[in-house]
Amino acid sequence: MSLNNLYTTILAPVISEKSNRVGE
Repeated sequence: MSLNNLYTTILAPVISEKSNRVGE
């Protein structure tokens, strides 16, 4: 459970940044 939370915490910003870069 903790690992999944950590994964989401790390992937969330990474995906958001990728989406932002692609959007730009």
